[in-house]
Amino acid sequence: MYPHQLKEKYQISDEFWLTVRQDIAAEYREVYRNSRKGHDELPYLQINQSLAQYALALPHGASGMNLRVIEEHLRSSQIRELENYLFRIVLDPRYRARLLLKRYNKVPLFQEFAYLIEAAYFACLRDNYAAAFMTILPVIEGIMLRWANRPRHQKKMTFMEISKFVRDTPVRNPLLSTPFFADCWAKTCSAIIEDHLYKSTSTGPSFSNFNRHLALHVLETKDFCTPQNIMRAFLLLDLLGDLYLSENNKYDGIDTNPDEAVLPYLNPYLEIIKNRAANQEHAMVRYSQYKLLWDAHEQIGNPIEYWKNPLMLPFHEVIKRALLFASEKR
Repeated sequence: MYPHQLKEKYQISDEFWLTVRQDIAAEYREVYRNSRKGHDELPYLQINQSLAQYALALPHGASGMNLRVIEEHLRSSQIRELENYLFRIVLDPRYRARLLLKRYNKVPLFQEFAYLIEAAYFACLRDNYAAAFMTILPVIEGIMLRWANRPRHQKKMTFMEISKFVRDTPVRNPLLSTPFFADCWAKTCSAIIEDHLYKSTSTGPSFSNFNRHLALHVLETKDFCTPQNIMRAFLLLDLLGDLYLSENNKYDGIDTNPDEAVLPYLNPYLEIIKNRAANQEHAMVRYSQYKLLWDAHEQIGNPIEYWKNPLMLPFHEVIKRALLFASEKR
């Protein structure tokens, strides 16, 4: 019997149900803890607390080795290396293909967003970071609002209400399928939402400009469409999905070994990666890259040194024309 059935059968009042639900949750967690003896949850909680200040979190399936690597990056304050490490985990094409097949295309809450999620990932693979970030960002909010299932005639949830809704995931259902995951990651996801994604821009910047208001309203000319922020968005999306499944006692099977059914999703990703060098979007000049070169030109006044850099070869002609034009204007 599920808790809501218990409440209905014995006609437990809403006021008294809060106490009953807490007692059920405490007892269930004790049983769950005993079934997982030898598995220490504290390191996950501590690392997530540290990661949240950088708008990051542990992926749900993080292994012991993942924990050690991430902990070392945190201890050494190697945040860029940490971001790159998580990028390789979260945006791995095999992982994303399994998620699309087994979760985003099958679980009803996510189905209407599946094509946007895949479009954002395709754009990321093509290095079109602006399209990827601006596509995936509204998906996060849409999924949270669908999950909350607030009637359409009611006022839209505030950002603080959304954050609290996520944080209260372990409270709403005392018999979660993964209670300790929900206890830990719900707090972390809520912190990312409140302290970064939905942070008021009037109170200061979010870490790495990972901020919905800044992006959707383009409040300042800051570089927020970065690969690292795309990773943050996908990571948050995946963790919210894990929390939703835990609350509703569902399992999507993404941890099982992939079968041939995943190949139609995976092969297009691998094809793009294989042909990446010939991809026109890969050769685009983005604002941040152009500005970096322009600032160097302003300081040193000798752009030819930057044209010699092999990393800048795809941008050679465009940058050359832009700088020559600027020089002529002077």
